[in-house]
Amino acid sequence: MSWKQISFEVKKSETDLISEVLMGLGSLSITYSDAHDDAIYEPPVGQTPLWDNVKVNALFSSEVNQKSIETSISDICNIVVIDTVTLKDRVWEEECQKDFPSMRFGKRLWVCPSWDNESILSNDSIVIHMDPGLAFGTGTHQTTSLCLEYLDSNPPKNLHVIDFGCGTGILAIAAAKFGAKSVIAIDNDPQAVLSSKENVAKNKCENTITIHSINHGNDRKCDLLIAIGMRFDDRVTGNLESYAKPVSYTHLTLP
Repeated sequence: MSWKQISFEVKKSETDLISEVLMGLGSLSITYSDAHDDAIYEPPVGQTPLWDNVKVNALFSSEVNQKSIETSISDICNIVVIDTVTLKDRVWEEECQKDFPSMRFGKRLWVCPSWDNESILSNDSIVIHMDPGLAFGTGTHQTTSLCLEYLDSNPPKNLHVIDFGCGTGILAIAAAKFGAKSVIAIDNDPQAVLSSKENVAKNKCENTITIHSINHGNDRKCDLLIAIGMRFDDRVTGNLESYAKPVSYTHLTLP
């Protein structure tokens, strides 16, 4: 079986209209992507902003009357097709998995998805088991990879650690696996808190890592503070100062 993907470039304000029309014409799915390499960094919690210029990809069955689709979109939306591609059917789960192989950070630390083989790893490797999901942080972003490399080079053995803006919990888990005495993982996104709890359990670090939201009270002081992916307004900055010991090692990474 094959599929027909028809693509359009639209302004942000036109996305709702063209999406409604495409669905009415029988589109099986619609995806948005950045049309002009205009990156969006760290949107506010609960918001999904779009780019100013959006590429809209509509997927149809291979039997669709493409000419009819093009004519309808032109007449109703005054938008023309920019690209048409025929897609062969594949095992899409496996296609997505190809984009997330095992990754090494520093000398010993590895992040391995469930579908990748770990037989290539050395006996002294530190392995984090993690699949990509909705929360931020699986090692593919530069800020996360820099922090993972830092932990590999500077193991926080017997230190008290706070991971502020924990996302998936990847940095908290890395700190725990490198011998931290205790780790607190904090985030202001409920999805991140849930994701962190699942990943901490998967990596058997529940005895070392405590997870809670930013609104939860905290009276512990840390030796190592890692802050990534949070918006640093006065409220958050004040929290950071209250969590660190007077003499502490602080590794701070901004989005």
